[in-house]
Amino acid sequence: MDWFLPEKFGKLSNLGKGATLCILGSGPTGMETALYGAVLGFKVRILEKAQAFENLIRWGHVRCYTPWHENTTPLGREMLQRLRLAQANRPPETITTGRQLALEYLEPLLASPLLKGTLETGISVVRIGNQTGQSPVVSVPRNNENAKGFLLLTRLSDGKEKLEEADFVADCTGTYGNPKWFGQGGLPASGEMGCRSRIVYGLEDILGESKPFFADKTSIVVGNGLMAAATVSRLALLAREKAGTWITWLSCKPSALPIQRVPNDPYRERDLLAAEANTLASRGENHVEYFPGMLIQKVEWLGEDVGFRLHCSGPLGPKTIEGDRLICHRGFMPDTLIWRELGVPVDPVREDFGGELAHPIRLFGFDILGAKRYGRRPGYLMKHVSGQVRAFFARITRQPQLDLYRLCVSKGDRAI
Repeated sequence: MDWFLPEKFGKLSNLGKGATLCILGSGPTGMETALYGAVLGFKVRILEKAQAFENLIRWGHVRCYTPWHENTTPLGREMLQRLRLAQANRPPETITTGRQLALEYLEPLLASPLLKGTLETGISVVRIGNQTGQSPVVSVPRNNENAKGFLLLTRLSDGKEKLEEADFVADCTGTYGNPKWFGQGGLPASGEMGCRSRIVYGLEDILGESKPFFADKTSIVVGNGLMAAATVSRLALLAREKAGTWITWLSCKPSALPIQRVPNDPYRERDLLAAEANTLASRGENHVEYFPGMLIQKVEWLGEDVGFRLHCSGPLGPKTIEGDRLICHRGFMPDTLIWRELGVPVDPVREDFGGELAHPIRLFGFDILGAKRYGRRPGYLMKHVSGQVRAFFARITRQPQLDLYRLCVSKGDRAI
């Protein structure tokens, strides 16, 4: 593997000393953590419960509003150059889809000599504990080394379970597969749990493979963020083609415009989406009906022929809304259960994006990286990954100045 690394990384490739690093999740954060760890000489294992880049592929038909240089890293682009791939020199402001990012960036990195064979699919990590066998509150001093490492209870796709060991663990599973409830106070609305399997929570390819599911149907969209904006905009385009397609848009906020635009937004694609969605809501164009200030009290599934019935309270009193499809875009939340035994806070970090990732309660060798690190806070961007990853490895190698990204950008700089 040393032959593949640029010469400038040579002195750093033994920092990991062959220690086992288990990375949970194969999304952009997991892949970046794996790449950084492999360069430093860790024995990397990427554990993925589904297939590679599963969540990214699921919404991959959508265009990212952040550009190529923010969705990739200097280290990743350097490795693409080592592989002599054209996308290594792609213009930094290029906008790609999520699927392009997976296939043209993450997939080549995974197939590279550094990461080939590190991905293990069909493995879910059910729980993580430390090998002391005692409560982390009394057994492992915070900010000190967990000398015995970690235990992972894993479950294969066939249901078989086993205990595995790791020296270091990074939870990069994100939040996309764990949607928030749409009832009041963050609780499920009455009846929501019983019909959750019938509710759409992700970004569906409404104009592509999911078109038959939504065409000539009335879709209820719940939410007031960019995911809701993207879904409503695509349903409105479908309504132009299929006249029987209607959209009922519900927002819990009382604002006449559902999407709050960012003043002088640096991301043009995001601003265009927000403006388009607000226009659809305010003008009622393309079969869009917008209802602000709606709180959902109860949801009923009445069968394939009738669909859903929502009982809501709004500015004008109680209101019943019916539709064939129900789409909830209230956002996502982290699954904290898997590392609860480690004593990590439920909301692991409360800080500004981009800041150093320090928390007064920290277990050496374990960290939460990516969107999941910020709990329920919205607005996480892929450009925040590099700062998290750099800080994680600076801690576990005990090299505070370690920064492979700086080494990539400025070849004359020393990383340690």
